[in-house]
Amino acid sequence: MPRYDLLLIDMDDTLFDFDAAQACAFAAACAEHGVPDPDAALACYSRVNEAHWLLYERGETTFEELNAARFMAFFADYGQSGDALAFGRAYVGRLGEAGHLAPGALGLVRSALASMPVTIITNGNGATQRGRLEASELAGLPLGILISEEAGAAKPDPLMIHEAMRVAGASDPSRVIMVGDSLKSDVGAARAAGIVSCWLNPSGKPAPDGPSPDYEVRSLDRLYEILGLENSGAIE
Repeated sequence: MPRYDLLLIDMDDTLFDFDAAQACAFAAACAEHGVPDPDAALACYSRVNEAHWLLYERGETTFEELNAARFMAFFADYGQSGDALAFGRAYVGRLGEAGHLAPGALGLVRSALASMPVTIITNGNGATQRGRLEASELAGLPLGILISEEAGAAKPDPLMIHEAMRVAGASDPSRVIMVGDSLKSDVGAARAAGIVSCWLNPSGKPAPDGPSPDYEVRSLDRLYEILGLENSGAIE
């Protein structure tokens, strides 16, 4: 019997393979805009991007400001001339076509949906995240999705969790679980909302200082037992 009335789950690096999607989209944007050495460029961009997302998650910048500043800062740090914002539009557009799923994601979502509502809770651009969902094998499934740009708040703010519970009619926090790869944003949002949390930690890295999860798993397959679901063992 399922142990929860609602499954909330992060998108990037949880249900979706963001590294694969980003590498494909970034290489295409580099080719289009003449940015050399895509691997080195991506490493530089990733450092810049992470710093700007931290500002956004702390509420110190808006999504619109983040979206422009990260690409301008990347061009400056990488010593690249040209139109940084046009590069950003190309990259984001390509990213919105990349529906790479993480191993086991499709099977887990299908099994969970047979027993409970499932809602994706993601920090990101609305058009990009919805495009990636539609480009994936999850397209057409009755999934909910809440995106920070559209919600006006980003995890670890619990606003999206509260809204997902309201839409699903889930009133008992002990019967709602949030799964994600980030202790700070995913587990932090769950703790702030008073629901159950599960940290996806594939590499088994030591937990940094921050909110402690109720559960910790190395792979999506381990969620079947936690959720009270049967695992058919199907390989995707």
